[in-house]
Amino acid sequence: NPVLFLPLLFGSVLMVLLGGIVILEIVLLLGGWPTQERFFLMGQMPWKIIAGVLLGVADLAAFVIVLAYFGTVILCMYKDIVEYGKATFGRAFRLAKNYWKIYLMFALFQLFWLVVPLGILALVIFAGFMLSKTLGIVLLIILGLVGLCYLIVYFLFVTFGLFFATPLILWGKYNGILSLVKLSCSYTR
Repeated sequence: NPVLFLPLLFGSVLMVLLGGIVILEIVLLLGGWPTQERFFLMGQMPWKIIAGVLLGVADLAAFVIVLAYFGTVILCMYKDIVEYGKATFGRAFRLAKNYWKIYLMFALFQLFWLVVPLGILALVIFAGFMLSKTLGIVLLIILGLVGLCYLIVYFLFVTFGLFFATPLILWGKYNGILSLVKLSCSYTR
């Protein structure tokens, strides 16, 4: 069904536009195309660093919201194909309004469990380097291995434990993200 490719096309165009906005923000913050001197000068102006962090968080939020919405549209099209044998673009957008918030919460749940533990490990390693180079290297080796093991476990959990989570968003009966995750894990035992 060629209609299935329309959300991918719209989502891709929106991602390119958001990427252009990110590049424009970088150019505006640095006062020109990024060079090593401009990054050094940016460090002399703390308001630019704060503005860059805030814009980066806003851009990340926009990316996650757009990906969640168009991911939901594609899921709704799959639901239409399974239930009615055909998918229409308008119906998928109408259905997506009902399910995109839970899909967004599910995407944020996955992002949270990826970013927060790795961020904490990175901060501990950074603090170790700030105290001593030797301590930083030791922490880098030890916590780097811990982080690698965590990534392997995380991706195995997302791949196998949450395999049924996206279809359950549309067809399952759950009371929130944690019950959705529990339900998905119960199907993969």
